Amino acid sequence: MWCTLLPLRSDLATPVKHSKLSPSDSERWIDCAAAISMDVHFPDSESFEAREGTAAHELAAIEANYAFGWIDELALFDQRDAWRLANTEFNQKEISGYVDRYVEHLVERFAGAKIVLVEKKVSTPVDDVWGTADCIAIYDEYVEVVDLKYGSGVHVDAFENPQIRIYGIGVLELCTGLAVAGLIEDVPEMVRLSIYQPRRGNFGTEEMSASDLYAWFEAVVAPAAKRVYLPDPPFGPSARACRWCPASGQCTAQKDRVLSQAFTEPGLMSPKDIGDALNRVEEVKAWLASIEKVALQKAYREGVDIPGWKVVRSNGRRFVDDHAAAIQTLIDAGYPAETVSIIKTKGIGELEKLVGAKELPVLLGDLMKRSRGTESLVPADDRRPAIDRNKDAAAVFGVVEE
Repeated sequence: MWCTLLPLRSDLATPVKHSKLSPSDSERWIDCAAAISMDVHFPDSESFEAREGTAAHELAAIEANYAFGWIDELALFDQRDAWRLANTEFNQKEISGYVDRYVEHLVERFAGAKIVLVEKKVSTPVDDVWGTADCIAIYDEYVEVVDLKYGSGVHVDAFENPQIRIYGIGVLELCTGLAVAGLIEDVPEMVRLSIYQPRRGNFGTEEMSASDLYAWFEAVVAPAAKRVYLPDPPFGPSARACRWCPASGQCTAQKDRVLSQAFTEPGLMSPKDIGDALNRVEEVKAWLASIEKVALQKAYREGVDIPGWKVVRSNGRRFVDDHAAAIQTLIDAGYPAETVSIIKTKGIGELEKLVGAKELPVLLGDLMKRSRGTESLVPADDRRPAIDRNKDAAAVFGVVEE
């Protein structure tokens, strides 16, 4: 039986205020205490992707509230209509499709939970560290929190993820209050911390004991929060701290970190040198991309002179504006249809949106294939198994091992 012991967020016109040290920003302020103070220079830095993610979360709350029986059909239609009117800039059909997958996942996964809460504010032992958990399920033995990630550009791992861990602490604090009030028997001893990323087909879970999670919080989060409030908070640029920071590409601490390692010895790099350099490749590429983005923004949008550089415009790309009309015009001119047009299926992602991710493989059967994939070099702690070169070569040449 589904039940809610605490109020749910359902009024989309009044969004929950963000905390100063929000879990979603924790990768930044845990590593770089000064990052929060830099935000005053970028008051309007929310991206289209961030706004789209907010819209997806709002729709997910509406649909989950209905799926779990907490609002009736009339309220569902009213809230959907309000959401549509407020989010006309996005592809609403696409968002709805992915949200449906997420809600189906929640309903299936939490069928045996005693308590399920959606879009619930949770607090931690540090006053300014609190946030809104997307979905919480409470059982006798454990509690699980699921965080919806709508973005598709970056794979989000649940393992050692500070955001979902902070939510986990907040959920344990919530359970403590429920236990004191006699609404549950005791605080669960285990915590499951899950990430659901529908646009990448990614679902992952980290399981920790409550005591280990609190130990991590005391060792990592509490000291980091104190550093933020120092009179002169220290900079601590890192790959994860700088990735979403609005100051990326302009921050001198970031520049000093990226340029701090130079290979000054003549000759060839050793395998260790190559490995050390590889550890920095993504961070350096991200920094260079940020510099290019910032420079273009300043030079073109703001009219700032960047010494030695100027803004130009490319010739543009030629394209056919109306394919159907163009094909018919060419056919009328005497060209056979097969010489002026191509008929092929849309991409797998588009077909999944149309047919359904589960239904498409059933419908197409052997017509769907998977390519062999390309080789890539990844850090040793990546959880995918390493390629066995001998087995790989045997598979390529069709050799079956005895």
